[in-house]
Amino acid sequence: MYQHVASLNLSSNNISSIPIELVQLFGNLTELNLSQNTLNDSDTALTNCSKLLKLQKLNITNNKITELDIISLSKLKELQELYVQDGNQINNLPESLQKSKVDIITLNININVITLGTCAIFESRCSKWIK
Repeated sequence: MYQHVASLNLSSNNISSIPIELVQLFGNLTELNLSQNTLNDSDTALTNCSKLLKLQKLNITNNKITELDIISLSKLKELQELYVQDGNQINNLPESLQKSKVDIITLNININVITLGTCAIFESRCSKWIK
C-alpha cells in the first residue's frame, strides 16, 4: 500500500514490538527509525525488520535492547548503518557479527555497557565501528 515510502520515523511512540503489518505496508523502506520506544529485546526489534530486504539504515537507539540478534541482522544484506546507542543494555558484540554477511559501515553502540575486552574479536574492524 505504501510501497513508495523509503524512510519511516516511528520514534517516541511507545512501540514494544514490530508488527508484520509494518513490513507488509512499507516493504520498500531503506530507512527505519524506531528510537525512543520500548522495544525490549533485539529479537522483537529485528525479527520482522529482517523482512525489510532493502533496509540500509536502522535506528533502535534508546530502547531496552540487551543483545543483537545476529540471525535477523544477517538477513539485512543492504544494511549499512545500525544505531543501538543510548538507553540500551548491550554488553557485548557477538563473534558471529564479524562472520555475518552484513557489511555494516556504521555501528553506533555508545552509552551501552560494553567492555573493551569484548571488542577484541573484531580486531581492526572494531575501531571503524565504534563511535
